[in-house]
Amino acid sequence: MELRGAFSVSIVLSLVFGCTAPRWTSAPVNELPAGAEVRSLAGEVLYPPPLADDVKATREAELAAAERELEGDPGDPAKWVAVGRRLSNLGRYREAVGTYGRALGRFGDEVHLLRHRGHRWITLREPELAVRDLERAAELSLAIADEPEPSLNPNSRGVVTDTLKQNIYYHLALAQYLLGDFASSLSSWRECARWSTNPDTVCAAVHWQAMTLAKLGRFDEIEKLAAPITADLDVVDYHAYHRLCLMYKGEISPEFLLASAAPTGPTAVDFATQGYGVGNWLACRGETERARAIFERVAAVEIWAAFGRIASEYELAR
Repeated sequence: MELRGAFSVSIVLSLVFGCTAPRWTSAPVNELPAGAEVRSLAGEVLYPPPLADDVKATREAELAAAERELEGDPGDPAKWVAVGRRLSNLGRYREAVGTYGRALGRFGDEVHLLRHRGHRWITLREPELAVRDLERAAELSLAIADEPEPSLNPNSRGVVTDTLKQNIYYHLALAQYLLGDFASSLSSWRECARWSTNPDTVCAAVHWQAMTLAKLGRFDEIEKLAAPITADLDVVDYHAYHRLCLMYKGEISPEFLLASAAPTGPTAVDFATQGYGVGNWLACRGETERARAIFERVAAVEIWAAFGRIASEYELAR
């Protein structure tokens, strides 16, 4: 079974989706250098991020095992999801999208496949396609119970913080946000909050609701929204979101958040998350030049799949 063939994001969109190409469109695969995944909105060619040799070897072995399981049972959608997620864990996002697409061609609309493909459309700077997948996933999810969604890279406690429905609405809201559809995004963030049942996911939902309310100029609602978020919350993974929520309450300064993480190394994702949050907060309060300088720093973060980096690219492209 061939799972690694090139997959072009530019497959005749008018035929596949009955629509024109999105406003911001990533380069078709045949217009990219060999091995590249996508171009940033500024035109930078982006490749799979480098991994330490031992990490790469482990993840490649995990992918090979997932591929063997799929070959043994191709009638199980979960096996396709597993391969797609393992490809993404190696930074091979286009191949992951292709895997999900082939599975959807086989099974028809399936909630898990749509949820994960929607996520990776965002990674590939295709939020309009993400919205299509995730809106359909949200519809399908109404008929099923929620379920845990374990990370491929578990935290130190082995605690699963995310769920299927929480992640569907999280990624749907984010895609709508990137497109500037803030009213729809706020509605989706609120639905995400309904399925957020632990401190980590609550902080994530509160943060993004606050970001979206700020875009809408509804600052008076943010203080009440963030009030339940306290410094002593037992957060396992999403510390950057927690810190941003404390910033909205005035308990942490924007300057502290910008200085507490670096754009390279192990804190790069936190830098992207916190940097975008601070930049948006300042921009919505009229400090546009300062905000733009922050967005430019975040848009250069080496972890280019980080949502803070992607959001910063969209801010600079508007």
